[in-house]
Amino acid sequence: MKKTFIIMVSAVLLLCLCSCINLQVVAPVPSGESGEVVIKYAPGAGYLPNRAELEAAKAIIAARLEYFDIDDARVEIRDEAIVVTIPGGLENVDFDIDELAEGLGEVAHLTFREEYGKVLLEGKHVIRATAEVNNNQTSFDASKYYIALEFSEEGAELFAEATGRLVGQPILICMDYDREDPDTIISAPRVNSRIEGGKAQITGDFTQAETKRLAGLINAGVLPFELTLIETATIKETRSTPN
Repeated sequence: MKKTFIIMVSAVLLLCLCSCINLQVVAPVPSGESGEVVIKYAPGAGYLPNRAELEAAKAIIAARLEYFDIDDARVEIRDEAIVVTIPGGLENVDFDIDELAEGLGEVAHLTFREEYGKVLLEGKHVIRATAEVNNNQTSFDASKYYIALEFSEEGAELFAEATGRLVGQPILICMDYDREDPDTIISAPRVNSRIEGGKAQITGDFTQAETKRLAGLINAGVLPFELTLIETATIKETRSTPN
């Protein structure tokens, strides 16, 4: 049954890592079309992220929208905030705006796992992931695009042990892992050999856009900040600015 929404804007405070309540001052949610849902986040605890970190946070929110089967949403970076706009509203899903906002803004949990679920590494062991191009390949070869991984000292040791033991088998890279949900596996590269030195490559038939998306998801699992929910709004009627 369709729900009737009224215009509502609410400021919500989340507990940050230091267990302090943090309120960010940001620009108000912009006006929108009738039925549109708008959710706005900012970095918590006074953290000032760089552009790459904001892009990583944007990537994980976009991936979670796919998990919620919301296909028409827009995710944008505005100043130091991340704004989610859902043009069609939430009439066709079985949760409300507050449940969605909480689920989208949770800290991502990145893990590297064996095929049967055992954890090998976690997000804290990854320094960064970057989308790279092998210019020695022809422009018609999709395999020219790959993801470069860099691990911490502890992560390098764990990764060397895991790859040495799992040659010929896949390592599952998972975001918010759920054994019953295969969509939480974001990549499953096969191990060709033991990898030492703390650096690795994920190769395959990737497009450039696919490598950027996967690198963004991996980086989202190592974000050094939490997202604070600033505003949620459901637009009842179209608003316009007078001439």
